[in-house]
Amino acid sequence: SSAAVNCGYVRSSATAYGSWFWAEWMSAQRLLADVELAALKVRRKQRGSKGRSPNRFLSSSLDPVAQQRLARMRLGLE
Repeated sequence: SSAAVNCGYVRSSATAYGSWFWAEWMSAQRLLADVELAALKVRRKQRGSKGRSPNRFLSSSLDPVAQQRLARMRLGLE
């Protein structure tokens, strides 16, 4: 009977360890995804600032109406 008890204990501890490992693995995957997303955002921001930093600086110092006009000009509506 003691062997059966030991077997049950081993099985329950193994499942507990398995679920802990699974939780750790999932959190690690989530962390990796967050890091990749952040890196992607930074890369995109850098790429965007290379092309448009003067325009963005100019449009941010203008009043809202001029900003809208500039945006329309960029889209080719005016």
